[in-house]
Amino acid sequence: MSEVSLIPPVCKVRLRFSKTGDMRFLSHHDLMRLLERLLRRASLPFRSTEGFNPKAKITFASALSLGIIGHEEVVEIELDGDHTVEDVIAALTPLVPEDFRFLSGRSVPVKVTVQPVRALYLFPLPADSYPQLSAQLASLLEKDTLVIDRIRNVMQAPAQSEPLAEERLDALTTAEPVMTRVEVKKLDIRPFIHNLWRDDRGYWMDVAITNHGAIRPEELLRLVDLENTMLDGESVLERVKLVLEDEQESSEQENKPDLRQRLVAYRAALASASLNPVPA
Repeated sequence: MSEVSLIPPVCKVRLRFSKTGDMRFLSHHDLMRLLERLLRRASLPFRSTEGFNPKAKITFASALSLGIIGHEEVVEIELDGDHTVEDVIAALTPLVPEDFRFLSGRSVPVKVTVQPVRALYLFPLPADSYPQLSAQLASLLEKDTLVIDRIRNVMQAPAQSEPLAEERLDALTTAEPVMTRVEVKKLDIRPFIHNLWRDDRGYWMDVAITNHGAIRPEELLRLVDLENTMLDGESVLERVKLVLEDEQESSEQENKPDLRQRLVAYRAALASASLNPVPA
């Protein structure tokens, strides 16, 4: 007689949520803590990693930068037992803070991990402002490459005059402040751009997300001299939608080759024909 498996059932739910208003100032780490507390208050048996410092098995599709509104963000949660998406949303909804809302969801296989492939951003602008923007965007899309300087601050450990040992009880009182250095990296962002356009609502950015990196919407604002408009608070950047790898339409997957492959083929065609770049 075969033994009956005693392994408890496990399920994974994928939820779409919005983060607007003052909730856009919630950092990604604070958002992770908030969701874990919501699960505890809702008495939902979420799964955790093993070891001395267990973490809730909560996976976000793509971290959202501080201050950006998210309209259809994605999170996956592993739970013990069988739970429907409707039950999970019903348990969490009464507990969420203002400007945070669960929109929809579906069950996914436990071994499937969410993978975003595209993101759609909107930078709202008055309809009659920046009349030259459409021409600027068309010019950017015609270019074969768009090389920018990506700047980041890197923390440096302070230099020690002598090695620290366990018996040095005054180590914390004599520690030097952490220093930072500026790193500048050249990056071609053209392969990450699907489309850029302007309409009555504002400046739209359809960009790719890959395992090798992604473009920052602030960099696209900088290319058309709109970054200061965001920094001055005149407009708030919004991420309207995230497109996931396993939720794309099959026809789109079959008929639309990889963006980088398209760019390589385009360059090869130009080289062989000795022609100037033509907008796609």
